[in-house]
Amino acid sequence: MTNVLVVYFSPTGQTRRLAMRLALELQGTPTEIREQSPRSGVFGRMQASALSLLGREVEIRPMRRDPTAYELVLIGTPVLGWRLAAPVRTFARQWNHQLRHVAFFASAPQEEARAAFEEMELLLGRPPVAELALASTDIDRLESAKCRSRVRAFAQRLQPWVGSDRREAA
Repeated sequence: MTNVLVVYFSPTGQTRRLAMRLALELQGTPTEIREQSPRSGVFGRMQASALSLLGREVEIRPMRRDPTAYELVLIGTPVLGWRLAAPVRTFARQWNHQLRHVAFFASAPQEEARAAFEEMELLLGRPPVAELALASTDIDRLESAKCRSRVRAFAQRLQPWVGSDRREAA
């Protein structure tokens, strides 16, 4: 079994694309955070943005994988109005203080992702070992040399927690 779980919420598919690339780079297991009652259409997106801006949580489906079974959990989110997506907020609160090591990634420019990353850190009760924020335009060009370089640099920073013998050392 891999030591890396890549959890993400992705209403538009952008965060999912980044999550899949990271799972491939780290030989991790991707799993999606899903709302109990998914939102769709323009009204659904407006409602999702409002929930994020207000700092609310939503009901999410049980995880298909146990995040505590992994040495490192990468948590991915879109950023809505400089805030964490509500389903990711719920995930973070549910797993507060239970995860060994965490890293954050977002489908947003770094300056917008900063506040969302800070909120995740508070909710989880621990700082991330690394962070990655890529704007949607960069995610559209994931195969470009610049984006591959940023993803690989992020993956490199995570290597101390990726090896199979790390669990015994921790």
